[in-house]
Amino acid sequence: MDAKEAQLENGRLSNTVVDAVKRWGVPESGIETSSYTLNKIQEWDPETRNYKNRGYRLTHTLKVTTSRINDVGDLVDKAVEAGANEVSQITFTLQDETERQARNEALKKAMEIAEEKAQILATTAGIALGGVTNIQEQNYYYAPFDYSKSGIGATLEAAEAPTQISPQKVEIQSSVQVIFSIR
Repeated sequence: MDAKEAQLENGRLSNTVVDAVKRWGVPESGIETSSYTLNKIQEWDPETRNYKNRGYRLTHTLKVTTSRINDVGDLVDKAVEAGANEVSQITFTLQDETERQARNEALKKAMEIAEEKAQILATTAGIALGGVTNIQEQNYYYAPFDYSKSGIGATLEAAEAPTQISPQKVEIQSSVQVIFSIR
């Protein structure tokens, strides 16, 4: 019923979850707050035709990053056992260097395909292809995500069976628009 009380309880709970995640092996640099929201909960009372205060809800959302992708289910279980009552999204991405290499490879392949298509079109039209006059690139980074268990009942589920989280493929696509001169 009190905002300060909600804040103190959430702080205690958040610290317990963060400690559990650290014990699991996530470094402090892999844990960050992505949102922190304190809201008054009000409910309409048709009898009195007024809003009644029902207390406060504080949501502290943590973003946790790990490279141990095959153990993510265990990490979810540890966080829920420590008191996390919602797991909203699990996303698989690439590490920076791997992503850079994959983007570069995708760009090379896109450029090769663009040149090949331009040559086919020029040959079919009976003209000679000249040099490149303009290049524009577009990158697409698609990291599929898997919604995991959420809700307060998740603590009981974690005790019954370990959470199975299967990593998904991460896809990087590049597209180039190339303008060639003709001779």
